[in-house]
Amino acid sequence: MAPLPLGILALAGAGAGAAAFDHLVTTTLSSNTNDITFSNLDTLAADYAHLRVMMFTRSATGNYQNDYLNVQIAGGTSNYDRTELSGNGTSVAAEGANNQSAIRIGWTVANGAQANYFNGTIMDLYNRADSSGTGVKKTVRSISGFADSGNNASLFTGVSNGTSANSLKFFIDAGTPFASKTQISIYGIRG
Repeated sequence: MAPLPLGILALAGAGAGAAAFDHLVTTTLSSNTNDITFSNLDTLAADYAHLRVMMFTRSATGNYQNDYLNVQIAGGTSNYDRTELSGNGTSVAAEGANNQSAIRIGWTVANGAQANYFNGTIMDLYNRADSSGTGVKKTVRSISGFADSGNNASLFTGVSNGTSANSLKFFIDAGTPFASKTQISIYGIRG
């Protein structure tokens, strides 16, 4: 029996089988950009049940503030529900909201942080049957963290009340642009 992958190996899909994750697309920014959109995902990911998104992000702001990383699915700008559970080693906090303009999925480090430091976020996008059994809604689960004045980690969940996932638009709160060298990769998950 193969050893069970734990921690970051489990999150990255280690031990899941050679065909479990397939790389679909990667974008690496060559200049600051306000948002990153992947289109035609209904065609690109047609053979996959779910998607995994691996992100290494940095904002172009000059301060040390860590901003929220967000996603909109299929061009929707409303009707998202989200929850966040955060901890810093000594305390835990939780919050959530309904009918939001996007789903929070992580943190991004500000440009004033250490040079060449990028924040990592892993997001999974799942199909789930709606309560009527007639449609499929999109559920998001992600993990993200940052280190500034302390070590912080957050788990995020969200639901898109639409049924399509033909595009994913990633952006930072308050219209802050992503910094050059930010990288986002999408993988297909079979099953």
